[in-house]
Amino acid sequence: FVYTTNTSSGNLSAFLVRRKGALRRKPDNGVAFQLPGTLPLPIDLARTADGEFIYTLNTGTGTVGMFRRDRRSGALTFLGEVGGLPMSAGLQGIAAR
Repeated sequence: FVYTTNTSSGNLSAFLVRRKGALRRKPDNGVAFQLPGTLPLPIDLARTADGEFIYTLNTGTGTVGMFRRDRRSGALTFLGEVGGLPMSAGLQGIAAR
């Protein structure tokens, strides 16, 4: 699975990577998770080396969103957010170990 942030719509998309690199939206509408709030602005994401956790940098709310990924289905479980970052202050980039 690969995931992308959709900044203007405030959600994450998931794609199943098929043989030869073809992508299939997962689920069919492509929305893996809609972030809470009216304007989260998720601009970047990162995953841990083992692929179990995904983190989003949400510039509209000054938070980092935390998700656990189901290895079989690719579904994301929202674990919450950690705040305290300056909102809309030009934040870009996130890394995870």
